[in-house]
Amino acid sequence: PVQSAAVPCQFRNLKVKAIVFDDIMSDPDRPAKETVVDFETKSLRDTRELIQTVSAKEGFIYVEDHPHPKLWSLVAEAALTNLDYVVAEKAVVRCRDYAAIQFVKRIQTLDDPQKQRAEINAYYHRFDEAEKIYKEMDRKDLALELRARLGDWFRVVQLVQEGGGDQSLLHLAWENIGDYYADRQKWSMAAQYYTQCKNYDKLSQMYYAQEDFKALEKLIDKSEHDKELLIKMGKMFLSVGLAESSVNAYLRADEIRKAVDCCVELNQWDKAVALAEKYQLSDIGQYLAKYASHLVEKDRIPQAIELFRKSGQHGDAAKLIAQLAQQVASQNEPLKAKKYHVLAALEVETFRKKQSTLDNKTASQVVDDLLKADNATGTDKSLDSAWRGAEAFHFYLIAQQHLANASYENALCTSMRLTEYTDLLNPVDAYSLIALTAYYNKNFGLCSKAFSQLESLEEAKIAPSEYTSSKAVATVEIDLTRDTGIAASLEFFAKSDSKNSKPTVV
Repeated sequence: PVQSAAVPCQFRNLKVKAIVFDDIMSDPDRPAKETVVDFETKSLRDTRELIQTVSAKEGFIYVEDHPHPKLWSLVAEAALTNLDYVVAEKAVVRCRDYAAIQFVKRIQTLDDPQKQRAEINAYYHRFDEAEKIYKEMDRKDLALELRARLGDWFRVVQLVQEGGGDQSLLHLAWENIGDYYADRQKWSMAAQYYTQCKNYDKLSQMYYAQEDFKALEKLIDKSEHDKELLIKMGKMFLSVGLAESSVNAYLRADEIRKAVDCCVELNQWDKAVALAEKYQLSDIGQYLAKYASHLVEKDRIPQAIELFRKSGQHGDAAKLIAQLAQQVASQNEPLKAKKYHVLAALEVETFRKKQSTLDNKTASQVVDDLLKADNATGTDKSLDSAWRGAEAFHFYLIAQQHLANASYENALCTSMRLTEYTDLLNPVDAYSLIALTAYYNKNFGLCSKAFSQLESLEEAKIAPSEYTSSKAVATVEIDLTRDTGIAASLEFFAKSDSKNSKPTVV
């Protein structure tokens, strides 16, 4: 019997595992491996001693009297070491180990006893001895195969560098070593080995994990023949918002549409439109519409107009110019509004001329194009009557000019035309100008009608009128929140002391 202070905790395969608790409790934070002790039973010790001192056959006879799977496995191992396959086969059968039975049968088919010894050593995890045997046989290829089966790729690299194997095996070893470091999140080490084996697919993943996008971008030139990898790198750049690099990768992969979609997703509209025009994509209009709406949202309407003009979409350009005209008109800038309406009308004319151009078209095609153009312009007032806006502000400005030059009759005739354009002009401005010019022409009936129209408008708030018989001048107070210019004119009109006075026009 063996005396020990250890406490038994497990009995398995004729071995007792015990723990020395006194040593563990002395330093519980750092327990040593020596605190766990294995004790062999007497039968196991006797069998091992008998096999080592006498022979495997004697050990076989002893184990028959004391049968146990562990003892049979010892006998089988000793018999295989001595290449005694008869005893080994009987022993593994008694162990009921099917894998060991198949191994014994396979090992007997090898023609060289040295090979058999090497395989037996490998089977019992004595890999260094097996490799040594293969080297003594001058069979480094078998040693490499053994290490490759074990997954010991570091040793494979050493053996190849010593003169065994070829470049393909070395690349395979480097790739597997890279996988080893990648599994442990050692990206830089993995990248080194992937670079050596030129596995750009896995190398790109390492650069992406390290956020080394400059190195990843340089990898595009090396992967120009690998379309799938280029697309994958394009997605990587897209995920971090690097539009230029992503587009470069997609273009190298000949994926023009994905490059354009990438620019659209990252709001690189100018780049998207440039690519669509350069490679003549069929649905460039769709990208232009998206880009234009983006510019309008950013309050960059002039850039959107220029975009439509360059792309030949004059109808859309005219709509945006008409919007600009409405904006400046609401800001009391009639001259600028007139200029914008003229530009919009010119764009509409260009649009219609383009639609009516023959260019090898049949008569039916020309008619269809004209009908489409009419439908397109008919849905938008700014296109349906393009010159009407320019006419409205032209008459408005001319009436102001005649009034300033004391040409009251011409001013009244011109201002009366403004009633046809109340959908484009501010009605308060139009009827206030009519009332002012009618007063200076002494056409008080028309002036009264103009004031009646002003009273009916929601925008105008007119105080009760007060008339003086001596001067026959109406004092009118109009609160125009949207237009201070006309309010100033009417204030002058109400305070005028002489009906021959020259009015001030704003």
